[in-house]
Amino acid sequence: MRVKLSVLEPRWLLVIVFFLAGTFMGAIGIYIYFGSSSSSLIKIHPGSGQYKYINPILAIDTPNKQSIKNNSVALELQGLIDKAKRDGKITHASVYFRDIEPGLWVGINEDAKFSPGKLLKIPIMITYYKLAESDPSILDEKITFRANGVVEEDLLGTPKSLEEGKAYTIDQLIDAMIVDSDDSAANLLFDHVDKDQMNEIFSDLGIDFKETKGTQDYISLKLYSLFFRVLYNSTYLNREYSEKALSVLVRVTSDLSGLGALLPKNVNFANRQGAHQIGDGANKSFEMYDCGIVYYPAHNYLICASATSNNFDSLKDFLAEIGSRVYTEVKYQYR
Repeated sequence: MRVKLSVLEPRWLLVIVFFLAGTFMGAIGIYIYFGSSSSSLIKIHPGSGQYKYINPILAIDTPNKQSIKNNSVALELQGLIDKAKRDGKITHASVYFRDIEPGLWVGINEDAKFSPGKLLKIPIMITYYKLAESDPSILDEKITFRANGVVEEDLLGTPKSLEEGKAYTIDQLIDAMIVDSDDSAANLLFDHVDKDQMNEIFSDLGIDFKETKGTQDYISLKLYSLFFRVLYNSTYLNREYSEKALSVLVRVTSDLSGLGALLPKNVNFANRQGAHQIGDGANKSFEMYDCGIVYYPAHNYLICASATSNNFDSLKDFLAEIGSRVYTEVKYQYR
């Protein structure tokens, strides 16, 4: 039996041609869209380039500001800042918010630099934990506390916990430095560590910052937030010491008077805050800064803020309001 082959009509040939062309163009469009999107990601690598065959990633950023749902967080923050300036409560403010898991963020003057002061206690802690990864016994080394007779004024009224002539392990001093915000413990640890080791942290994060007692450096909120991000993602310290570092930060015993002041008591806030006076007399003003991770259920987020004012109480109230408004907005978005 002979089978008769049918010849396609011209109109069906046209349908097939257009179908294949459409598929081809669609594939190109998808490639361009996703290819360009992925290539726009900024990968943050260690800055020292000590590796020959690998290039570790510390964090990933996007080049443009983003926010959750209709830019509502940005609008809230900008509104608070504008009102506080109009009311004469602050003269300048910077805020950086990041919804950690999706990586969406907003910033207002987030690249403006400030003197970090007490926030440098975190890189001191990270330095010792990095050394402990290869030699855990370093945390058991003891240092004897000798008061130098100089009492530094602390605007936030944090307690002093070290006793004259008593020897403390490095692990205990880290607790005192972070949990009790003890400046004496921070000075002991700073004097004891190899400065090249600590400066290597800044270099690894690509931060042009060399901390010494004789110099005053400046850093932006967005750059400073990297310390929290690498701890949260365990991309600089290993998992054991990243967890240990954040568990110490959560245990801060001093009354929160900044971003965490109005947060619910059952919400953990792993943060550091500080304040200092700028100038004297008629030119006297104050700067306060706070940065950390708020452990909102299933949606942890990073919030950092700094502000200046002629009235210190106004600064505390302003940062507390920032922390409360952001928490309320996140709670609304993920209700």
